[in-house]
Amino acid sequence: MSRKLGACHTFILYYLVSDNLKSNDVWALAATLLFCATPGMFSLHYMAWSESPFIALTLLHFIFLRSWLKSGNYMMLAISALAISLALLTRYAGIAFVGSTCIIIIFQRGTLRLKFFRSAFFGALAVAPLLVYFLLRALISEGEGTPRQLVLHL
Repeated sequence: MSRKLGACHTFILYYLVSDNLKSNDVWALAATLLFCATPGMFSLHYMAWSESPFIALTLLHFIFLRSWLKSGNYMMLAISALAISLALLTRYAGIAFVGSTCIIIIFQRGTLRLKFFRSAFFGALAVAPLLVYFLLRALISEGEGTPRQLVLHL
């Protein structure tokens, strides 16, 4: 499955760096080939089980975020938040993308109130599934010996 996700990553990355798959996209093709040829990407797709879904969901987050930035459609922002929330459930490292996306949203056009509303909307939607997971884990587990702990490495 990891190899199939590697192929999916390649296509998603090409779509992300290209300008909507227009012709003569030499730079996008070069970036995609560099992505594929990197030895680190090979080891990621063959050894780490959680990294492949995390990368796929994060790349999808970037695609939907770009779509929201171009169109202003709140559905794209919600789908972007959903994609990064699933990535966050896969790897806690996705929390950095939630914070950075909230900052990107704050620097968009609009009134200060609208900027903070958009940022809070995205942040709440992106973090809610992880908070539900933590709550359910706390209610169901009997001890401190849970399989995953949230550890911040500053």
